[in-house]
Amino acid sequence: MDSRRVLVEKEAKEEEQPGYRFIVAISGESGAGKSELSHSLATVLKKEGIRVKILHTDNYYLIEPLKRRAFRELNNFEDIGPQEYDREQLQRNIADFRRGLRQRICPV
Repeated sequence: MDSRRVLVEKEAKEEEQPGYRFIVAISGESGAGKSELSHSLATVLKKEGIRVKILHTDNYYLIEPLKRRAFRELNNFEDIGPQEYDREQLQRNIADFRRGLRQRICPV
């Protein structure tokens, strides 16, 4: 990911809507490097004076990580996808971020 692209898109959005809180979503399979990429991008953005909050979607699964494979096997791998997440909690946390709340808002 080219961090300059993120900066350019963020600046363009802020010109349209001053104070807009920009969100970058990174997706991929477990172990693909999403966390490493997001933390690297956060480091670059922080150097630019941008406040960053990382929300790990792994924290929003409805089934615990160690039980997920067995659950998927039990269901013939038919329920893999967005329905595995607590989307309401994720949306609440994104809304909190956009409102500028600073306290810890993520599930553990």
